[in-house]
Amino acid sequence: MDVFNTDNPLDKLIEHIQVVRNKSFDEAVLGEITKMATEHGIFTEVALNEKAIVHALSNAIPSKPHPLRMDDLTYGYSCPACIMSVDESDKYCNNCGKKLDWSDEKDG
Repeated sequence: MDVFNTDNPLDKLIEHIQVVRNKSFDEAVLGEITKMATEHGIFTEVALNEKAIVHALSNAIPSKPHPLRMDDLTYGYSCPACIMSVDESDKYCNNCGKKLDWSDEKDG
């Protein structure tokens, strides 16, 4: 099975890294990880730390912020990854770096 030819390559890459976390990567897999990380603006070093890459790739996938509500009134939002407060002008969480998807809030 080719892990990198899927509809959502980031999810498959993360799943693949998690499966082989305690095994050595062959050079082809390591090359694909480096390539995908670089394409998503994640700078890699010679010695790759796969947990850091999994975290960085996970943060690169946009997620919708969680609305903070009281009596059906939204008074703010929190990061879906770390639950810290985020502003509607934030593209990324200032605490953990998670990419935020505001599409529903700005469209609606």
